[in-house]
Amino acid sequence: MTLMIFLISVVAMVLIIWFRTEAFVEYCHLLGLDSLCDYRGYNDEKKNDVRLTYHDYLLRFHHGFLTRLLTCPICMSMWITIFMCVITLSALHIPVVMVGGLTIYLIIDKLLG
Repeated sequence: MTLMIFLISVVAMVLIIWFRTEAFVEYCHLLGLDSLCDYRGYNDEKKNDVRLTYHDYLLRFHHGFLTRLLTCPICMSMWITIFMCVITLSALHIPVVMVGGLTIYLIIDKLLG
């Protein structure tokens, strides 16, 4: 039970950090990872549209299957859950962890407005 709560919390935390913050872009900029993240193009476009998010930027300028996968909370939740459950050898928890993590993320997302 403790493992399942931990996995649900990790999934929700990763989703919150990925979808509600600019952490990925900031760390790519800090570490000089131009090839991993097109933060320069994003920053240029953000000057023209201040409400542009990194996910909107990816969908607009780097459209593809991987982009759609990375910008979809349900898809991200599924892949993070599968990864976490495979690492912890708890594949039977996949449905509960995915739904639980996604639910907590959506509640917090709604509260943050």
